[in-house]
Amino acid sequence: MLLELVDRARLDVPASITTEQAATAVRPYAWLLDRVGADGVKLTTAGYLPPAMVVEAMTTLGDRVSWIGKGKREDLTLPVLNLRESAQYLKPVRKSKGHLVLSPAGRRLGADPVALSSPERRCRSRPCDRSGHHHRGWIPPAAVSIGFTP
Repeated sequence: MLLELVDRARLDVPASITTEQAATAVRPYAWLLDRVGADGVKLTTAGYLPPAMVVEAMTTLGDRVSWIGKGKREDLTLPVLNLRESAQYLKPVRKSKGHLVLSPAGRRLGADPVALSSPERRCRSRPCDRSGHHHRGWIPPAAVSIGFTP
């Protein structure tokens, strides 16, 4: 079934995406890159985003209504924690000396939503390990692209 879904998704054919669609898809990442900016963001001693930035993320990105708690601590606010950790994994940001800073790729891609959403960029950011973990994030989009509903 999974191989059939992958075949039907036509992942070998480049997808056409408008700038507006790309901007919507990468909005959280674009916000994070913009907020980190050229100077970076000083992290807490535990290595998390500062409380004010967590509140700003929850408010700006619209997750405040759908998350429990005050949304001030990154370790207790999973939407923000997941955003930062996935951005580090995809490499537009990295930790350096107690700060979250833009990587060279983040500085190049920050203002271009189409490039930021590019599957080629994501594939170059991390090599696939033998277990195929790099590709696990593509299964839901592939299923949705062919109209699969559980």
